[in-house]
Amino acid sequence: MAPMEGLTDFTYRNAYEKTFGKGRITKYFTPFISPNKSENFLAREIRDIDRGHNKDTYTVAQVMTNEAKDFIWTAKMLYEKYGYSEINLNAGCPSGTVVSKDKGSGMLRDTEKLDRFLDEVFEDAFIRENIKVSVKTRIGVEDDDSFPQIMAVSYTHLRAHETDSYLVCRLLLEKKKNINCLLYTIFSLHKTTTTKRM
Repeated sequence: MAPMEGLTDFTYRNAYEKTFGKGRITKYFTPFISPNKSENFLAREIRDIDRGHNKDTYTVAQVMTNEAKDFIWTAKMLYEKYGYSEINLNAGCPSGTVVSKDKGSGMLRDTEKLDRFLDEVFEDAFIRENIKVSVKTRIGVEDDDSFPQIMAVSYTHLRAHETDSYLVCRLLLEKKKNINCLLYTIFSLHKTTTTKRM
């Protein structure tokens, strides 16, 4: 289940799982955690990621940042303190406030910078050895013209959803699917170092 800030907290996820999911939903994603300078989580973030509140669901913590070092310390803390071995990078949020800070889907405006971000993340030995990284993304910022460059970044398990910022339905695609004549694909975990941008 894709996250929605202010709605899909642990209370909602647990109620949804008990009422509708019943073991059929493979992953629930938390609303994003935004790393801060204090390198600590906010009280509401701690409540939401607490394993005691997520014991009946497979929950993936989502992180929103455009700084690799902040993603790395956050992922390490989520692993070491809270037991999360899968972390999702939010590179898809279309909110104007988020995009203006080059976060969320704002990261897609500079695919070379995004590639460097992911290189730094995957060069970290702790991340490589302990954490599965997935990326929530879009097929573009304003349109789908940049989708080939986004795909060329060759990051992991790609979660794509439509570019219409008014749509709240976000799809976790498990296999190749043709939607509106565009091909969406889920990639396996490891970011390749040999991929060259065309």
